[in-house]
Amino acid sequence: MCPSCAGPAAALPTDAVVLRHPSGTMACRRGGYKAGAGDRLTLAVRSETISIWREQRSAQALRARITEKSFVGGMLRIAAALEDGTEVIVSRHGINFDLDIGEKVYLEWPAESAVLVDMEERR
Repeated sequence: MCPSCAGPAAALPTDAVVLRHPSGTMACRRGGYKAGAGDRLTLAVRSETISIWREQRSAQALRARITEKSFVGGMLRIAAALEDGTEVIVSRHGINFDLDIGEKVYLEWPAESAVLVDMEERR
């Protein structure tokens, strides 16, 4: 699973958690885990569920810069660096991708595509 991002919790609806990160905010399913405002949480999301845009399209998005593009086994692999240096990998089928290395982008995904990891306690 990729990426693994960490940050303090910002808002805690019953079914989701919104985390703050130096590059923006991100959402994920709570998954039955206990979490409170200000807790440091880590989430993971599959690389193929991450959308990459030139402009921010939702409140939950991370600012990043494209650092690498490569084509392996029918998949385009795009590496992007968050503001704190964390690398996020985005995967796409095919070879067409109109963004260039060095370009600033926004990374987004549906909250249901992300999960909390490294959690010790469930409700």
